[in-house]
Amino acid sequence: MSTLPNDIKRVLESMLGAFAEESQEAYQSVSSNEIVAKAVASAKKGDYEQFYFSLHCPLDQVMDGLLADVTHSPKARFLLKNSRFVESHFQRLIEEREGAACSADKSRTIMHALLRFYMTGEEIRFSYDQEFTYHLPKTVFTTHDDIVGYFMGLYQLYYGRPAAYIGMLAKILQNEAGC
Repeated sequence: MSTLPNDIKRVLESMLGAFAEESQEAYQSVSSNEIVAKAVASAKKGDYEQFYFSLHCPLDQVMDGLLADVTHSPKARFLLKNSRFVESHFQRLIEEREGAACSADKSRTIMHALLRFYMTGEEIRFSYDQEFTYHLPKTVFTTHDDIVGYFMGLYQLYYGRPAAYIGMLAKILQNEAGC
């Protein structure tokens, strides 16, 4: 039995090593590119502004052009471009309020519904009458207004304006406290 923790450790190290190796391979495949070389030099100097303008900015421009082809909705474009930021906030609050079980399913369901709302105008309504509802939030983010309000708070927070986010977070936490 004492070898089991070591076995688990070796498996995890192997997985993490494979991920790191894939990242290195991806980087090596583009490392000779002039834009990437400038970004590397900027990062090594600790020049975060030049790093942004060397790498992030050109990539953002490509993504912005692609998303402009996909939808005219600025909120839908933001969701597609910053899905990890938005989804992680929904998921963490669901975990805090409802537990970790199925929190990823619930946050993905919210993200799909939110994106559909911004792309088609279809209001967010979850059917709790269906046979399986493991993917639906039970106590938090159950209404269209709460989901859109929280998203709008995150949208503004992302751009350095935290007031709406703080207000929505306080409202959600207050509702959960039964006040």
